[in-house]
Amino acid sequence: MIMLFHPRGMANGPGDCHVMGENMMLAAHALGVGSCLVARGATTFDGPEGQRLLEQWGVPADYEPLCHIVLGYRDGPAPQAKPRRPGRIFKFVFFVPPLSAKPRRPGRIIRVG
Repeated sequence: MIMLFHPRGMANGPGDCHVMGENMMLAAHALGVGSCLVARGATTFDGPEGQRLLEQWGVPADYEPLCHIVLGYRDGPAPQAKPRRPGRIFKFVFFVPPLSAKPRRPGRIIRVG
């Protein structure tokens, strides 16, 4: 099991942790290892036992737990994805104007196909 932490108060901390976790899961898959992200890091360490573990592991007090990644080998073949249905692909377009620009209307969804 891998536990991901981020510095408390860091604006991009949770997002960075999830991106890092996704990259770890993709790397594990490439090596034939299965994975599952469990997004309950904060509640895992809420109680006295959790705090004791954080101290025992030497996790700095200014780091916040975010999620766990469980690793293992699959017991059987991987499930196959269903074929995609034609005309069911969406393209998301978001406009992020520069700070000096006037506000635009929010992003919109465009159906393709």
